[in-house]
Amino acid sequence: ERINENMLAGKLSISRGPIREALRKLEQAGLVESLVNRGMFVRKISLEEALNLYEIRAVLAEHAGKQIAKRITNAEKDVLVEFVEQMEIAADAHDLETYYPINIEFHATLMDFTGNPRLAKAYTNMDNELQLFRQRAMLTLEGLKTSNAEHRAIVERISVGDVRGAGAAMKHHVMAGKERGLLGIEE
Repeated sequence: ERINENMLAGKLSISRGPIREALRKLEQAGLVESLVNRGMFVRKISLEEALNLYEIRAVLAEHAGKQIAKRITNAEKDVLVEFVEQMEIAADAHDLETYYPINIEFHATLMDFTGNPRLAKAYTNMDNELQLFRQRAMLTLEGLKTSNAEHRAIVERISVGDVRGAGAAMKHHVMAGKERGLLGIEE
């Protein structure tokens, strides 16, 4: 999909300079690509790239789950429980527009709770690239409920300090998400 700088500048009521700078940063992050004499385009992620990213993301998620379970505070547990409850309400209401940003924030918060900014950044960068792939997959409302049940299992394992279980739950969630994404593409 071609990115229209003029339209974005008009919609945001700013000049094209900040738009170009933002697009350059997105290009550096691998989210958009510049084609000579054609403009900037949202980058498409191939199936092979997505599978590779999911494989790495699963390893990072497993490690993150273990780290979080070792160091979680009661206040952090409460934050995670609140996210899961908000996503459950959105899933029950079949409200993808509400669910999706909460889901993104939930995962970012999990990564913050690892206490490892490098891990959080690597995971977030990978997740951003996978967004390009996942937007091609159809998210079903049943998939939202399944995904949130996995979130609940993650929070339960983390909350009781189950290091192995938290890691396994995080890894399972990533791999199950991959399968849901692949099903969406096949349909």
